[in-house]
Amino acid sequence: MAHALNIESIPQNTSLIKTKEEESPMVSLNDPTILIMTDFKKNKILTVEPSEKIDNASEKMIAYKVRLLFVIEDNKLLGLITSTDILGQKPVLFLTERGGTRDDITVKDIMTTSNLLEAVSIKEMQESTVGDVIETLRKVNRQHMLVLDYDAENLPVIRGLLSMTKASKQTGETINTDGRANSLAELGAERGYGKMISE
Repeated sequence: MAHALNIESIPQNTSLIKTKEEESPMVSLNDPTILIMTDFKKNKILTVEPSEKIDNASEKMIAYKVRLLFVIEDNKLLGLITSTDILGQKPVLFLTERGGTRDDITVKDIMTTSNLLEAVSIKEMQESTVGDVIETLRKVNRQHMLVLDYDAENLPVIRGLLSMTKASKQTGETINTDGRANSLAELGAERGYGKMISE
């Protein structure tokens, strides 16, 4: 039989409980890549609208302790924006070409569009090791790599994200890329092309 719960007043010194982030397991270079992938089936995808001001996007990254936001409109991937985009030369170049002030710059103005992004397939990733991913990131001189999957209707979706920083943390080793590009955005700017990962 149901019964009413006891109700009490909240003490004056009450605060909110601190969320404890789930610690990622330590891995070796021979462990499956899945252990270092940020799986968006389990982790919230942080997004931003293309019309958002870049400083607002930067504040969101700081608040969530991330360096990358997906740019979404009508649930479609338009591109992504990184902290490097916002803090680097892109805003300066935009203002040089278009004029105005920093407050005029939106995410859409400096984001890397989806047609310039590349990804590894979830199938290939599931058959790889942590060492394979690190070698891939080194080869293409970047800090992140998207993971591409397909939904029940066989439409492309971003399934996850691989990060050199996360790999370094979980292996306990200092891992750096040797090339100039440190982000997906920089790579896109240098190469000027890439695979479509979303229609």
